[in-house]
Amino acid sequence: MKFLSLLKSSPGWNPVTGLSIFICPLGIVLSSCVPELIHPPDKVSAQALNLTPLSPAAVAANILLNMEAYDSNGNVLTGTMPNQGNWNMNTTAFPGAGYYSGLTSTLTTTNVCTGTTIFGAAGAAVCESGSTVSPAGAANILSGLEAWDATGTKITGTMTNQGALNAQNAFPGSGYYNGTVNNAPTASQIASGNTILGVSGSFTGTFALNTGSNALRDAGVLVVPQLAGQTTSSQLTLNSEVATYGSSNLPTTGGYNYRDIPDATKDDEGYNGTTCAYALRPGTNCGIAQATLAARIADCATQNPSTSTWNGAAQCSQGQGMWQLVTRNGANQEVWKDQRTGLIWSSYVSAGINWCQASGNTQNAPVTFTQAYNNAAGTPITGNGTLGSISGGSSSLGETITVTFTNATTFSVSGTGGAGGCQGGSITSGGLTTTAGSTVTWSRAGFCSFTITQGAVNYAANDKQILTSVAAASYSCAPGAGSLLQPASPVSFCAEAAGVNAPAGENWGTGTYLAAKGALGANSTPSVRWRLPTIHDYEQAEINGIRQVFPDMGIAGTNRPVIDGSPGATNYEWSASLFSGNRFGSWVFYGSVGYVFYIIRYSTAPVRCVGR
Repeated sequence: MKFLSLLKSSPGWNPVTGLSIFICPLGIVLSSCVPELIHPPDKVSAQALNLTPLSPAAVAANILLNMEAYDSNGNVLTGTMPNQGNWNMNTTAFPGAGYYSGLTSTLTTTNVCTGTTIFGAAGAAVCESGSTVSPAGAANILSGLEAWDATGTKITGTMTNQGALNAQNAFPGSGYYNGTVNNAPTASQIASGNTILGVSGSFTGTFALNTGSNALRDAGVLVVPQLAGQTTSSQLTLNSEVATYGSSNLPTTGGYNYRDIPDATKDDEGYNGTTCAYALRPGTNCGIAQATLAARIADCATQNPSTSTWNGAAQCSQGQGMWQLVTRNGANQEVWKDQRTGLIWSSYVSAGINWCQASGNTQNAPVTFTQAYNNAAGTPITGNGTLGSISGGSSSLGETITVTFTNATTFSVSGTGGAGGCQGGSITSGGLTTTAGSTVTWSRAGFCSFTITQGAVNYAANDKQILTSVAAASYSCAPGAGSLLQPASPVSFCAEAAGVNAPAGENWGTGTYLAAKGALGANSTPSVRWRLPTIHDYEQAEINGIRQVFPDMGIAGTNRPVIDGSPGATNYEWSASLFSGNRFGSWVFYGSVGYVFYIIRYSTAPVRCVGR
């Protein structure tokens, strides 16, 4: 190219050879040209001019096609550079290398993608990039809004704009939701065990919705088909009895046979099994090794498919519920779950033990608060303080203790026990003031101790509070007491707690538990915490049908309509509930017919545990 430039700028002079050359118009034969000799002022070599001679082919490629020139040796060169002429870049792909006389382009900034410049046009257009696997269609675009597909075709959306979701309404259907939820339910509005819109339910229902009506009706099954007039009846809920039949007769059609007046041939407590069917006994051990109660129940359903569930709504004649077998670990060694309460119940863990060991109680002989009056019995007490933290001593005697106030802070203690009793003087100071909540403690070592607390209304003269104490020698649960109700190392047959020890056959530390408990306890898998049932636990379980479920309740199996090996109830069963009139007595449940009574704590009775 440098060589060509010299030719053009210095006609007739060959800077390499110093020879004269002919300057002729292209296309004229050399003999017709006029020679012109140009003498350079000095001889200059190509090397001195920093020129690199090009090969003939290279020089020809730089000369327009079919045009001629001369090389440094005076040889004619015919150009090979293509003449591309004017390039219309809108209609024609780039033609390739060559000479271009012009460029036709209608490009503007809107025809070029942002970030790109073509022939001086800096792009401003937003261009599609990448590729789509699932291209959007009109149904994927919000209604009324527009977009363009990969071909440049405009799409108008058809997706419904649903706005906020109203949780109170039925689901409106597919569409766009703006992320707002109106009238979302709270945890108390969702049934426990369910989750809606990320809210976990806590509502367990009302008692009326969860339990059956105890109104009289025929049993759900024909227990003794030959019994005169025996039909069948479905069970109403307690809520239905009140809400639906609050002003009308109970139903006697449509699968129901209720009555307001008892029928002397049918309406009994179910003891002999003619109007309330006993559960059929499972014959295969089950639910022994599974890690959850649910898994144990499922195993029992598999092993004993026809005898692992008892539905009192169908098997009995009042408000009984559903029970499911949790474990069977030998004949008459069964654990059942009351589906209404969620509690599980054991079989007998002891055929007979005193109340102290049955419950695990280790307290001294009890002191019972019997009455309080101002002057004469029957006159309401003026002060409203309380007696609390009452305990008997190891030498307590059966006596009546009377606390008599002479003013708001001073009182005397008297009793019927003589020198060996709790009584013995008065207190004029020691903590009790006219300020509500102030306290004073009266104690006689080895006999009794109790605390008096001032109420908002001060004690007044002649206010009397009378306690009844019982003898420690007969009733105390204190370990090693003369009553011998608790040994020096106290025992608890149900409650697994600090300060008491496991009964024979159990080892809490190693997780060894009685078969009657299904080998379950605090250190088993799953973990179950047992306690002695209260009398109200029994009463609720009685409503739900416990006597018809357990082999060691109700009538003996030899006398049931379906004879089995059940021993039936053998005696009263201890409850954890004390008798308020005489706290040395406790309520018991009679497992044959379901009534409650109280007996003295040193009596012996069977023990059944309730677990959670």
